Amino acid sequence: MFESVHRTYRRIGAAPHLGEVPARPEPCHRVVVVPVGAVNLLTSEAISAALSLGDEVRAVSVVHPEDRDAPSADEVHAAWNAWRPGVPRTVLHSRTRSLPRPFVDHLRALAAQERQDRIVVLIPEMHLPRPWQRLLQNQRGAVLDRAIRRHTDAVICRLRFRIHLGH
Repeated sequence: MFESVHRTYRRIGAAPHLGEVPARPEPCHRVVVVPVGAVNLLTSEAISAALSLGDEVRAVSVVHPEDRDAPSADEVHAAWNAWRPGVPRTVLHSRTRSLPRPFVDHLRALAAQERQDRIVVLIPEMHLPRPWQRLLQNQRGAVLDRAIRRHTDAVICRLRFRIHLGH
């Protein structure tokens, strides 16, 4: 058993070429994809961060026609056009109220275009001050993170913004 563990550690160490001098870093074309559910401060901060991270930034909204908890596609479209962030926005439709599946399919299609070297997904999240408040948040970011890791080679950046609540 110890020998098996040792072999595993050797294989893990060999994978990233530990102890070797890597090739010189080369710039690559990065597309940063930002999931957008609404136009608000969180979206603004995420788009600003994405513009500083990549060569190309794209916003992606997943909508379901019967989702009463989310802004309608028309409301988000109108708010996006009024805001004019200078970033193209793609709207994906989900018949099953699934956020991850259409988003992952979109990333796969984007990767297949081979116009970029790396896809980065920037997931904006609120960071509330108290742990019990964080439990009340929806977990869309975590669900999306797991699906992207499982089904794509995209780099994931979960960007947490501190939210201060008034009394």
